[in-house]
Amino acid sequence: MEPETIEFLAAGFQKQSSEPPKPGEVVTIKPMRTLEGSGHDLQITKQRIPNPIATKYVTVRGNFMQPIYKAGDILVIDESQKDPWKLEEGACVAVYTDPQYAAQQHWEARKRIEKEHPPEDVAERRRMMNYPWGQIGLYVGWLRKEIKPTTVVRGVASESLPGLLTPEQPQVVNHGWFFLEAPWLPVNKMLPARQPHHPAEVIISDLVVLGRVVGWLAAADSNERGQEEAKVRRTKKARK
Repeated sequence: MEPETIEFLAAGFQKQSSEPPKPGEVVTIKPMRTLEGSGHDLQITKQRIPNPIATKYVTVRGNFMQPIYKAGDILVIDESQKDPWKLEEGACVAVYTDPQYAAQQHWEARKRIEKEHPPEDVAERRRMMNYPWGQIGLYVGWLRKEIKPTTVVRGVASESLPGLLTPEQPQVVNHGWFFLEAPWLPVNKMLPARQPHHPAEVIISDLVVLGRVVGWLAAADSNERGQEEAKVRRTKKARK
């Protein structure tokens, strides 16, 4: 579309989103306990949340995802959509890495780089490995996929000779790589995704995919909303 059309539609959406919802059109979103702890509930318009029961929110703790997300912003995440195989290309996905584990991996990788590469390459490789997500834990990116058909041959053990495997008919399965793209990521970050021919217990990555980001509340908006809620509570208390 033309830029003017996009600006017109964006202005209309902003005006519509700033209007208070009508009674009965609001759902309650709980905090994601593992990351957020015990926080207050959010009230969000029902039509914007596809799966209210499976939707939680988390708070951004750092400023490394600016200018889009900053500290204090709230991300509304649909936890029912975690599987990269089912997520659409370009979906906005929230991911969490344990900071302690990431810091350990980062330190070991730095030592390996210093040992295996010439001095002139070390500085550049250190810069490329300056992962902010390793310290912050929570970050957001856009899903990219590289899926290719792969021929797989499985073996079946015979009853008479359990150690002898008889090959079955070759099967074609989709083998995929999934990673996140974002301007704040120095490199594309691979996502954990179990391939169709891998056992369920196979762990591909240390990352935890929290889900698809379906909403975003800026820090200023959340502060204003908190002040407004506090004002309403004071008014109700005064009336009593």
